[in-house]
Amino acid sequence: MHPLCDAAIEVTEKLREERLRVARLSLEMSEAEYGLQVIRARVERGLIRQVGGEKRLAPTVEDRARISTVALDANQEYGERLKQRNEIERQLGRFDRPL
Repeated sequence: MHPLCDAAIEVTEKLREERLRVARLSLEMSEAEYGLQVIRARVERGLIRQVGGEKRLAPTVEDRARISTVALDANQEYGERLKQRNEIERQLGRFDRPL
């Protein structure tokens, strides 16, 4: 077989492996995003239940959003999941660079 053909086959195989890796990372990113949404909803629901309703938590949507942000920042599970998600995003970012 021609040497260029061997090299082309090798490059093609490496590209296939990288595409599979990107696909796996994309799936992991989707799962991480969903996990963050679930934790966010649990934290917000917990806050609302503690005070007896959304309006009691804070009078405006903006105020409730700020309170939720602080509560999420204090939630250890959310922090760990966020770090995990950020790491996946960093790994995916490697593939956005031009060759």
